[in-house]
Amino acid sequence: MVTLLPSLKLRHNTVMHKYRSKLEKECHQLLGRDDWEYEPHKIAYTLRKNYIPDFVQGDCYIEVKGFFRPGDTAKYKAIAEQLKFEGKEYIFLMPKPDAKVRKGGKITYRQWCAKHKVKIFSTSEIKELKEWTRRT
Repeated sequence: MVTLLPSLKLRHNTVMHKYRSKLEKECHQLLGRDDWEYEPHKIAYTLRKNYIPDFVQGDCYIEVKGFFRPGDTAKYKAIAEQLKFEGKEYIFLMPKPDAKVRKGGKITYRQWCAKHKVKIFSTSEIKELKEWTRRT
């Protein structure tokens, strides 16, 4: 039987481990602290999802949005990066591109798009959008 220490910290080979839970600490003790490293490094991962664009013409992909829902900024950033990697343009078409992304926030949709190198047009700028896509 293993006697568990009351603290979540455990000193091993002069390295102080801070465990994220008592269960992790207990398991590390049971597995054998000399045999297993605890959280030795990070591993990057990607969640694979599918996206259906609203409109496509050649290499231009248009997403029509009235506003971003929570979590949308990460999704649209990933989509923009993927399309950019494929040599395609991601374009937002919004009625109020100068509105704030979040209530009480500082950044507008237009600023968010500039930061992430995504084109954005207002629904009142359809003529400009069409001209821009013809030149692209």
